Amino acid sequence: MRFIHILTAAHNNLPNLKKFLNSLSQQTYKNYSITVVDDGSTDDTTSYLHKYYPSVKVLAGDGSLWWTGALNLGLQEILSSASDDDYILTINNDCLVSPIYLRDISSHAKHDQVVGSKIVSQQTGDAWDLGEILDWSKGKILPRTKNSDPIDALSTKGTLYPVLLFKKIGLLSNRLPHYISDYEISIRAKRHGYKLLLCFNCTVLNDTKNTGIGDTLPAKITLKDSLGLMFNRRSKLNILDQFWFITLACPAKYQPINYFRLVLKVCYLLVLPFPLLHKPLKWAYNHLS
Repeated sequence: MRFIHILTAAHNNLPNLKKFLNSLSQQTYKNYSITVVDDGSTDDTTSYLHKYYPSVKVLAGDGSLWWTGALNLGLQEILSSASDDDYILTINNDCLVSPIYLRDISSHAKHDQVVGSKIVSQQTGDAWDLGEILDWSKGKILPRTKNSDPIDALSTKGTLYPVLLFKKIGLLSNRLPHYISDYEISIRAKRHGYKLLLCFNCTVLNDTKNTGIGDTLPAKITLKDSLGLMFNRRSKLNILDQFWFITLACPAKYQPINYFRLVLKVCYLLVLPFPLLHKPLKWAYNHLS
């Protein structure tokens, strides 16, 4: 039976973490451990874990790790003692899984593949994430809609990695402190010969309201708001993240055009408070896609 090291991180999200750990406690598959990185929480996360889940390994952060730093801290701890035959499951603390989740995902475990889960919204019950398709020629990340679609990237919301993968290709990139680091490491894994697979019957219910900013833009926006979208660590439009994602993951032949697209995105975000300038920039960007 394969041993699975479950890794998650938390920062002031104890209500979701309680529900997540409760769902893990009901697993029919018992050959696993849990590591939680508590990144400077002030909601008594660590004391709660020590009291109610004494078998859970708790690692402390100072509140500045973000997702990538927290996972890397946990990975380093796990890798220090894990067997080469073990697996590591990364999963967000705002997720829920069924009692047979670990049984099902472990059945797909192989040393040459990374296995993702079907992410379903807790709010709507709809499929939220089935993996991603990257079209670098058009600068687009496209959601998969069916099982036959190719997989170019996976999130860390319920993804099973062989321990040897991290020993071979390294940890998540610190250039991407919060968003897109999960996509980048799965792209890197694929480049190194690992197969990306999605287990359709391995369902993870995700609190999709508990996310960052940038999915939707307000009707009225100020220049301060625009700068926040470009530089806020919780923004999915963070331009530094996008620059490093292109640098680390994009094939060389498509890098110049995607850097130029990024420049146009910056211009667009800067002129968001000025509606009369939207159409020319939209036209320019659309003609590069």
